[in-house]
Amino acid sequence: MDRRRLRATFDEVPELYDRARPTYPDALFDDLVALLPGPRLLEIGCGTGKATAALVGRGFEVTCIELGERLAAVARRKVPSARVLTGDFETWEADREFDAVTAFTAYHWLDAETRFERSARVLRPGGALAVVETRHVLPPDGDRSSRRCRRTTTPSIRAPTTARRLRRRRSRI
Repeated sequence: MDRRRLRATFDEVPELYDRARPTYPDALFDDLVALLPGPRLLEIGCGTGKATAALVGRGFEVTCIELGERLAAVARRKVPSARVLTGDFETWEADREFDAVTAFTAYHWLDAETRFERSARVLRPGGALAVVETRHVLPPDGDRSSRRCRRTTTPSIRAPTTARRLRRRRSRI
């Protein structure tokens, strides 16, 4: 499945996505308060508003651009003071400049050729880009669901190879 179709799958089950998606640590948002140059933020791919709620709670004026209409509807309910727009960031035309552009585990879904240029285009002079990405770390033998997945996947699926890479990487830490 190509990247553009895969990134849209989150919108198929927004309530489940919201329950399963972990939140981000408070210290991350405390750091953003100290580092970002102003209160007007654009959040790319807000999903159901996990990070949005924390940003608004720290005094930021947040505008979100979310690809999925169902995800955006959940974010609007959860964070009514945020401005949540629906659209594709790669073709969206902003109607204002922002002090910062943020993305929480969403930036990698954007087109690698244009994401930095598009972000810079909506920033005011002196603005900042804050990208938060997470990595899934499993124990060396995986968890129950990943072991079950390995037993049921075809040899062409690279889950066991990925698990070996994670074990090697973890042993170097």
